[in-house]
Amino acid sequence: MQKWSELAHFSTAPAEISDGDITAFINHPDVNFNVAQTDDVLAEKLANQKHLALFWIGMEAWHEYRRTGFPELTIGAGTLNDRILPTRFAYPSATVASNSENANAAIANMGGSNDMKTPVWWSKQAIGN
Repeated sequence: MQKWSELAHFSTAPAEISDGDITAFINHPDVNFNVAQTDDVLAEKLANQKHLALFWIGMEAWHEYRRTGFPELTIGAGTLNDRILPTRFAYPSATVASNSENANAAIANMGGSNDMKTPVWWSKQAIGN
């Protein structure tokens, strides 16, 4: 927060982030790790903070979202793909054409079709928790 506060005055809505703002953020119950909480709550907090830390590294943040299921993201009405966030890349048609036996076996093993809706085998969606 200290790093980005130096640039906040360049924002469309200029802002200042004080040391008091940072302290209040760190002590907020949704962020603070030092209060008694279940492992599930702590895992969600950690995943959310990691997602924020990866803000400028979009692919890595996407992989972490697929792995953990956090943060809970809102899918807007304008989203294509049946309002499902992409869970994987589809195999390219060149791969399916040149290596159809293996590509089709891999797609069958995932239990879905060759689209962005079938979760990868290691994702939270695929393993159920």
